[in-house]
Amino acid sequence: MTWPAKLIPVEGAISDVEIGRFEDLSPLIGGGHVEVVRVQGGRLIVDEEGLLKGLARNVRASVLYAGGHIVGDVLLFTEQAFQAFDRSLAP
Repeated sequence: MTWPAKLIPVEGAISDVEIGRFEDLSPLIGGGHVEVVRVQGGRLIVDEEGLLKGLARNVRASVLYAGGHIVGDVLLFTEQAFQAFDRSLAP
């Protein structure tokens, strides 16, 4: 089973992706530790250490985060898709 998300890169086109496992998240956002950020209508998956790594600001993702400072490539799940994915991780 897979769950739909949008890959929102710092530069370039937004694309649709399918996430099947937790391990799929990190490579899509450039590696590092995964952090979940709540935004209106969904969840962003970001690199938790993005600021420390000096990643570039992601303007499109920052707008979703009410103008907050989001850096690096991110994934956007709808709330419904995120909840279903999260439930699939439970043992």
